[in-house]
Amino acid sequence: MNFGLIGLIFVFSESSRAYVQYSLQNNISSCTACHFSQVGGGPKNLNGKLYGAHTFRANPSLAQSYFSADLRVLYYQPEESKTSKSGMGLMNGTVAGHTHLDEDGRIFLMLEHNVLGFASVPYRDTYGLFRLRRTPGWLETIMIGRFRVPFGIVTDEHRTYTRIQTNTEWYTLETGALLSGNPYESVHLDLGVFNGSEFAGQSLNTGQAPQWELLGNVRWLKSPFMLGASGRKGAWSTYAGATYRAFTLLLEHAQAKARNRALARGFVGNAGYGESIMKSHSQGWLAWLEWAYNHRFALIYKFDLLIPDRDYKADNYERHGLGFRWAIGPGVLIHARGEWARATHPSEDEGIGTGRQSAGWALLQFEL
Repeated sequence: MNFGLIGLIFVFSESSRAYVQYSLQNNISSCTACHFSQVGGGPKNLNGKLYGAHTFRANPSLAQSYFSADLRVLYYQPEESKTSKSGMGLMNGTVAGHTHLDEDGRIFLMLEHNVLGFASVPYRDTYGLFRLRRTPGWLETIMIGRFRVPFGIVTDEHRTYTRIQTNTEWYTLETGALLSGNPYESVHLDLGVFNGSEFAGQSLNTGQAPQWELLGNVRWLKSPFMLGASGRKGAWSTYAGATYRAFTLLLEHAQAKARNRALARGFVGNAGYGESIMKSHSQGWLAWLEWAYNHRFALIYKFDLLIPDRDYKADNYERHGLGFRWAIGPGVLIHARGEWARATHPSEDEGIGTGRQSAGWALLQFEL
């Protein structure tokens, strides 16, 4: 049976992928069209798996809702490949089990484990989800456990500057509760509360109990346009998108205060400079332009700009990238891009941080 064709029938009538551009093209405001999580990303439901077949003939075992896996193999070559980390490696390898626990389908359990790869956190999407109502409304579901946070433009590219400065990379998860709903057909709302934000709830830590953080995210999407805003402790984002025929444009502006600790972990080339901007107020911009040649192949241009300290706007990091995304089989994707970077702070003249270096990379992804 051609499961890829079945997936297309489902998707183009009522669903989309985690990529925001597909939500725009198909006029879907809720991520649960293809994902179990209200946030998007992570393991896919049956519609998402079928859509991921990209019209290829898929193995019948793909059409099930109880088990998922994701394997990503990365090749990375920075400008200074002899002095910086480079080469080929297993970036990510996760397995997940998921199912509804009750006959009515109101209680759902997700268990996902990162069994190999670069990310040091083994436990990924691990939560219980309770459906409060079956019809659209302000509060439809509550998710309790460990999961990705809905903030800005959802992307699984952790090199995106707006994700780095706000500590919302694809591998950054928080532990708490998230209320989600669709009060109107074109509006999606998330309200979250998290505990232990400095430790992400991976384990108990001294003084973690009083650490609480609130998060809000609202998105209006009525194809061909999207507008959204997100806020959490010390960080906020406004984002927008538009699509016309095969072209999609995504834009985001983010600001963050005292959240630059991620920049000191290899992004800037000088440890002293990284320490000096740890508490600064940063600004970041993202522009993403995509041309979908067909359902399997798309060309992508990406622009990133980061000002680590808005009081010193001349010190910034800029990156242009040109590449493609190509589905070569059911659930098999190749992502590749060449990126040209520039850093203006004097300490970066001889630095080897990732923010200064131009690079090329390719990612082979297998999804089940």
